Amino acid sequence: MPLNETTVPCYVAPRHCPSASDPHPVLAGLVYWKPRTPGQRHKITLDYEALGVYTGPPVPSLAIDVPRTGGRDHTGRLRVRGLGGGEKQQVRIVDYDRKDLEGVVGVIQRLEHDPNRSGFLALVRYERGDWIPSDSIRRPSSL
Repeated sequence: MPLNETTVPCYVAPRHCPSASDPHPVLAGLVYWKPRTPGQRHKITLDYEALGVYTGPPVPSLAIDVPRTGGRDHTGRLRVRGLGGGEKQQVRIVDYDRKDLEGVVGVIQRLEHDPNRSGFLALVRYERGDWIPSDSIRRPSSL
């Protein structure tokens, strides 16, 4: 699909200088869309490049493919209509517990966008490399 005026996000500056009383100040890392259609009014998305978040493919050893059924059951018969197609999906393997890494120092390699959750993931380099859920305090190259 060729890019045209309706598919390209626009960085919109307010009509006046932002002040403390302004209900919608312009913040870095956000994309403010021009309302070319009624559904785009007040649309704001994240600018991952400005935030320094990696959006490429995950580390292959820390992600598994999601099996697709296409709406078929174990006999191969169609049981759910309308399922099938779409892009292949991968699930990131996240170490939530970190029990065996207690007291071990790790370095954050990068923050990553995960399409399966609303938060970011941090790739932490221990001796084996792990994913951990990220919070707003963590930045790359921090311990």
